[in-house]
Amino acid sequence: SPDHEGRQILQQIPIVVAESSSRDETALACSQKIVQLLYRSETVLAREVYVALLERLCSSSLKVAKEVTAWLVYAEDERKFNVPVTTALVQAQLINAAELDVQLAKFVTREYRPTVVDFAARFVAECVMESPPIATREQLSNTLDALAQASRLGKGTET
Repeated sequence: SPDHEGRQILQQIPIVVAESSSRDETALACSQKIVQLLYRSETVLAREVYVALLERLCSSSLKVAKEVTAWLVYAEDERKFNVPVTTALVQAQLINAAELDVQLAKFVTREYRPTVVDFAARFVAECVMESPPIATREQLSNTLDALAQASRLGKGTET
């Protein structure tokens, strides 16, 4: 509804950032908190609201967009291995699928940790099985190769 709290927050955060004397720092601080909340979210609606907020903040500042991308793509933190959140971020184009593919393949082949292998397999399956696909097999080719290698080495998971 027009007066729903989520809609009000979506409108207020960009205004607060725009009125701040240090816009980039304020947008960055808001983005950090939103990313934390995004990874804790349990509903599709919550994910959509947080992703929409991140989109607005990233579009307001190149510095914020670069920092958020760095957190989401390059940080090796198992808390971010959340398939619904990652697919939502790729779908919103806050994460470039090909860029994530390269990093995810590195994470998989570094130690073949079961949590990483399992996440990568579930993420690829979700991306290519969605109708329409969120990402193509070509965009995820490095991760597919890393998963195949994990399987050949007996490091695959049941996923």
